[in-house]
Amino acid sequence: MCSEFHATEELSDELCNQISSVEPLNPFRTFAYWQAMKELGARPALLYVSEQGRVTGGCFGLVRSGRMNTTMEIPSSPPASIDETFWSGLLNLCRKQRVSELIVESFASESVSIPSLPGEMNRRKRVEHVLDLRTARLSMATNHRRNIQKAEKTGVTVERTRAVEACLQHALLQDASMQRRIALGEKVSADAQTRTPAALLRHQAGELFRALLGEQVLSSILILRSPRAAYYHSAGTSAEGMAIGASHFLISQVIEVLRRENIELFNLGGADTSNPGLERFKKGFGSREVTLESASFYLSSPLRRKLAAAFHSLKDDPVGLFKDLAGRAEDYRVYSCRPVEIAEPVLPPEVEFRKITDPELLEVADKHPEMKIQREKYEQLSVNDAYGLFVDGVLAQVSWLVPAAHDRLSRERNVKLRDGESEITHAVTLTKFRNRGLYAHAIQCLMGICRTQGVSRVYMITGSDNVASQKGIEKAGLRPAGRIWRLRYRHLGGRSFAIRGHRLRWLLPP
Repeated sequence: MCSEFHATEELSDELCNQISSVEPLNPFRTFAYWQAMKELGARPALLYVSEQGRVTGGCFGLVRSGRMNTTMEIPSSPPASIDETFWSGLLNLCRKQRVSELIVESFASESVSIPSLPGEMNRRKRVEHVLDLRTARLSMATNHRRNIQKAEKTGVTVERTRAVEACLQHALLQDASMQRRIALGEKVSADAQTRTPAALLRHQAGELFRALLGEQVLSSILILRSPRAAYYHSAGTSAEGMAIGASHFLISQVIEVLRRENIELFNLGGADTSNPGLERFKKGFGSREVTLESASFYLSSPLRRKLAAAFHSLKDDPVGLFKDLAGRAEDYRVYSCRPVEIAEPVLPPEVEFRKITDPELLEVADKHPEMKIQREKYEQLSVNDAYGLFVDGVLAQVSWLVPAAHDRLSRERNVKLRDGESEITHAVTLTKFRNRGLYAHAIQCLMGICRTQGVSRVYMITGSDNVASQKGIEKAGLRPAGRIWRLRYRHLGGRSFAIRGHRLRWLLPP
């Protein structure tokens, strides 16, 4: 069958019902949600695909125009089963409407497959936590049950409301929750405005549930609704509410209310390891995880993208923009030696030095945050020049020995190796193995590799303020060989220019 792409800003009840019948569990497909987004200043368009007059899938696209960019945001991507007709039609629509930025989210989606579109800026995995309310009994965590009982004994009650006046208290509680999570080192959005909740309540796209102790609001949650599902849009809890389990109690009561109203699915929204506290909270209700993704694309020219970025910087942070235009200076110290000048290492009996395999390198990079740069280096070069020191069989230290041929694969070269030269770089020792001299041992071991390969000179660089690294390099036997200065320009796509003092020692002595 031949499918067709359609886009309309005029949403009829009949068309809305057809979309809802395809995805009845998605609150981001309702007419009420469309009205709320229109009140908030977006131009909502219904984007859908049909076959022989029958709608097979679709979603809303929210278009917003600024001075430099026109953005289309899709809050909830169509299902993975939808064919490529949708995406090709969407791109054509964006071209006609001069949309420069396309943002595809996946809120309340059961499955998503966002294809590779032109101008991709980023793509990230995300996880939502879903409760099937048709299950007789949810497998709730013991700690959650204790908190619910604590709130019950304290006398916490629950009310539901669509009163717009309640949005201010909801925003204040959101802000309290965000400040707590920021204090714990988590990355969170600081958006606690009232406009969006108020619009959603006004058009009955959702409602607020609140936990009260007397007249004091301890916790508040905004729930979006569809005929057969609910979605946890936003929430906040005061410090007093946290202490007596108000948020746990509130969710448990919302679950009971939704069950009585024959709601089949309660989506607790997104949370993953970047927000560990929120992830534990949502998992504790016995939810199942749905792995999704989101992506954004810049559809206009790279030049227009840079001009738009510069315009926003000038408006929001003019001082920062002028600093960027002047360039950000980076200063490195260069160390060098001939491998034959470095003595053979004497390793402790429990320490082994050898080449690291690809699986070992990727495993340690994913397991330890301080080793993340190892994966980045591997993916950048598409080769593995990593060696390791193993203590009692455990990988404790990683260093790269990069030859000139592989240095030429780098997008940005510092030493700019010549034939017969190598660089020791990306040396990282796991925290629990530090202060045991492994850094110097690794350098000395790598010099042995260089001697067998006929390398005539080895370089290392480190930040001018990294005193600990400098001491380790000098302890291994390398000597100062000059400086590298680099000016980096963020508004030129991160492009930079380097002065390599180690190559101009007659002009710029170390």
